[in-house]
Amino acid sequence: MCNTSIIMLGLKVIIQCAFLMVGLSSEINGDIMPMDPHTVGGQRDPNNCLIGAGYTWCGSSQSCIRQWITPCEDHFTDCIDCLNRQKNGENIACPQECDLINLDCNTDKDCDTNHFCRVSSLDIDGPKQCVPYSNEGESCGGYTLPANQMRCSPNLECANTMGPMIADAPGNCMRPCKPGNTRDSYGNCNQLRGDLMIPELRPSDPLPPAPASAPICPEVMCMMYCSNDFQKDANGCDMCICNEIHNPECPIPYSDCNENVCPKVTEVTQCSEGGIPDYTTYQLSLIIKDENIKNIYALFGSEYDGHLMIIPGAYQINNVFGSNIGGVSTSLIGVNQDSNYDSWLTIGITDGDIDNKLGTIGIDYESWTVDSPLSIVNGAVFLMNPSEDTINNGELIIGQLTLPSSRYEEASINIQGKLKDGSSWIQYDIVFTLNPPPIIGANTVPNTVVPNNCEVWFDGCNTCQTNNGVLGACTRIMCFREETPYCLRLTSGH
Repeated sequence: MCNTSIIMLGLKVIIQCAFLMVGLSSEINGDIMPMDPHTVGGQRDPNNCLIGAGYTWCGSSQSCIRQWITPCEDHFTDCIDCLNRQKNGENIACPQECDLINLDCNTDKDCDTNHFCRVSSLDIDGPKQCVPYSNEGESCGGYTLPANQMRCSPNLECANTMGPMIADAPGNCMRPCKPGNTRDSYGNCNQLRGDLMIPELRPSDPLPPAPASAPICPEVMCMMYCSNDFQKDANGCDMCICNEIHNPECPIPYSDCNENVCPKVTEVTQCSEGGIPDYTTYQLSLIIKDENIKNIYALFGSEYDGHLMIIPGAYQINNVFGSNIGGVSTSLIGVNQDSNYDSWLTIGITDGDIDNKLGTIGIDYESWTVDSPLSIVNGAVFLMNPSEDTINNGELIIGQLTLPSSRYEEASINIQGKLKDGSSWIQYDIVFTLNPPPIIGANTVPNTVVPNNCEVWFDGCNTCQTNNGVLGACTRIMCFREETPYCLRLTSGH
């Protein structure tokens, strides 16, 4: 009897130990039986998670999980972020309550307080999704497509932190300045102390009125003579830039097409003269034939649609006097005449885009040279406000190209815009043919055209110094009659 009791007691201890071992083994990081860490398939990470079985460490839950089965807060910020990550291909699990969340939206009201509604493609009227606001210290604003737009949380503001000379660079989300303070161009809040500091004018602030006694036009003497008078600014005042006269004898014929929009090429130079030596400058524009078209807000190339934008290699001014989009301002042209023949893309704006209405993305302008064309696969030039009216008298300038006069080229673009009913429209593969006009010699040059190889020009009254066909300093004598203009001295060796 005693031996039987001892045997039964031993069996009971063995059974209890077995249950204890099973209980402990079930808590060993995803596997039932402990494995030798040196055996095949049994490798573990620093947190003792079984790698071969797909387990990784989740810091928020302090446990080993399979991330496609068990949600881990380390992998997402909230339900919308988690669902967006899943949609973009990440193999992670989201909490069960996320099943009630809808990513699609039409306005910001369809999203929660931590998200806003943003388009998800190049199509401004395409599908939209809820995306998170930028938090304090994160990026916001700047030149970007609507699909990449970032906004600050409603309790923050997007502040420029790169100084007054950096236009349209991304800003940082910051807390608003305290009352009585003003933010400078580097994002710092400065306290106002009487007259010791004057707050900067914000873009929304009205400019102070000009003094009543101020003259309408400034008293500026241009140290140059223009036989065809000076160009005028918006106030009707003379600018130190001579009026251009396009030669009527070398027009590039316009060919009508059967599309809603047709390409048009106009020569800026005069029969390949008057610009950069041995180059011809062309203006590219679109003729709008459909009266239902409200605007054109994007020039683009898209690998997805199979429609690339091809811009031929062109002359570039690679310094502060040049531009890639929006043309060149008249003030820069007044200092450097060659800027008038720089190559650039635009949507109706040719004055240097002083109001920053244009944006661009996905275009490698650094590679654009006279020998290297732009082949735009996924890039665009676009209006920051896609609803802005851009059609002026049925014609819209979209670029200027300066090409070698001996070269025949073609440019191909795709455009997107809005109709007057608010819907979007697209036209693909608009081709511009760039064929230089016949080059004329010094003996056949019209009276108003100065050849590039002329050093001294007689305009029929006064004698002028010239540089690359551009009139410089001239005598200023009064003439009672005008004679036939001609070149007094050609450059030696020509």
